[in-house]
Amino acid sequence: MFRIQKGRLFPMPDYDFRDGRVSLTVFGRIIDMNYTNILMQNADISLEEAEMLNRVQLGKPLTDFEISHLRKKHLVEGRKNALVLSKPLAQAAGKKIEYSKHKGLTDKACESLVMTALRDHGELSRKEINELLYNSLSDILTDKQKYDKISNILRKMRINNLITNKGAGNISFWRIASHS
Repeated sequence: MFRIQKGRLFPMPDYDFRDGRVSLTVFGRIIDMNYTNILMQNADISLEEAEMLNRVQLGKPLTDFEISHLRKKHLVEGRKNALVLSKPLAQAAGKKIEYSKHKGLTDKACESLVMTALRDHGELSRKEINELLYNSLSDILTDKQKYDKISNILRKMRINNLITNKGAGNISFWRIASHS
């Protein structure tokens, strides 16, 4: 059944094990043309890898071994609970923008954005810095993860003597360090 679905470029069968029962869904049409394009353009993807990529497509969990295998083959990137297709697969599938949104800006790019804003305005509150960076971070991250990531970026910039702050939390104000 899996071979037939892969050969037809349809999603893999989906099993659901709930309430002591097994439910099987067999798709009779293409759900995501991008997934189909990946299978068409990468004939060397094994049946097992196609099934794992199908679970990534459907947002289903993978084991650590499966994630490691897909990463070694450069098929996926990202965190365990937020896997995305690798850059080459995303490009081949026409998902360049989606890939970039999932990836978000690097920490260095976020630091540069903060420094530019501080040069422009002299001082920013934590709330303003959150607003500045929030949409630039990976759209896979939760609000709490984004808040924590911004905290880590600011902490690193402070430790590296790029910026200083006065106050705490959302009532803190950040400035460029006097020697920067």
